[in-house]
Amino acid sequence: MNNPPNSYLPELSGAVFLIFVGSLGAFLASGYRIGSLISMGPGFYPLILSVLLIGLGIALAIQSLRTTSALGKIKLKGGLFAVAGVLSFSLLIAPAGVVPATFALVFLTSMGGDKWRFLSALLVSISLSLFSAFIFVAALGLPITLFGGH
Repeated sequence: MNNPPNSYLPELSGAVFLIFVGSLGAFLASGYRIGSLISMGPGFYPLILSVLLIGLGIALAIQSLRTTSALGKIKLKGGLFAVAGVLSFSLLIAPAGVVPATFALVFLTSMGGDKWRFLSALLVSISLSLFSAFIFVAALGLPITLFGGH
């Protein structure tokens, strides 16, 4: 292990939380009839999800003890631009139409990357906007406004 002291604690605490929530879910699900694969009871699905959550927590705990933490290297830029892209899409879809909204979504989201280039972002945004217009309106026949509000 090449971990600096306490570098695994954020991931390990998340793993412990997942294990705790999964265990609580399994305990609560055991109060219901579980049944079998052929005749599932109301507690079957919550129990399966809880066991999967416990397994995910165990896997995360093992992984956090094996690798160094990247928590100190989190870059907010990508996440902020992703949120800005989704917000712009939701604000533009009704008044501007699907093409401008998709363009804004793709362009703003691409700005969150480390190797952002204007021309590449512009070409990808135009391509995906036109492709989404073709798929949703022409191919699927959905009544979506391409440009301008309804």
